[in-house]
Amino acid sequence: MYFVNTLRTTTLKHLGDLAEVDEVLEACNREKHCYSDEYFKARIAPLKSKRSDIVDAGKKAVKYLLEQYRDDVIARYTPNGDELTPDAAVLTSGMKLDKTDLERIFDKHPGNVTMQRLVSEYARQHGVNDFSRAFFSEQDRITAAERLALYAEGALDDPWRASFITDDKYFDKIQTDAIRGE
Repeated sequence: MYFVNTLRTTTLKHLGDLAEVDEVLEACNREKHCYSDEYFKARIAPLKSKRSDIVDAGKKAVKYLLEQYRDDVIARYTPNGDELTPDAAVLTSGMKLDKTDLERIFDKHPGNVTMQRLVSEYARQHGVNDFSRAFFSEQDRITAAERLALYAEGALDDPWRASFITDDKYFDKIQTDAIRGE
């Protein structure tokens, strides 16, 4: 699943839709002096309603993507005996494994959460403190995704916060390693 990119693309689409409505609203406001208050209010009411609908739709889309991601993470992190490889026997054999051994085994299993978790737990339990592979827990990933979703929802409410989504430099800073590439 490509949660991060999909979330950003979805939010950017809604921000673009908001920008179009805001442009029309600004044009109306510049001409406000040409109309009676009653006519002006009637003219901008549908635009404000459309803007509100876009914000609501954007937030609904963000919530949906977050729920889909949560479901995906829970499924991936549910221990699965079918994902155990012959390397699991090495980890449970009593053989003393060092950092290099563990990193090689870890790297052989990209996307296999069960094996990567087993390797990470072995390193922790056997005091291999210089093990350099990051294993993010289910909760780490979900918490990071929830945080990113809050930024996306905030961007829809506040043009200043939109820069966290629109600017690559800021966007890179708000996503943590736990979800980078997810």
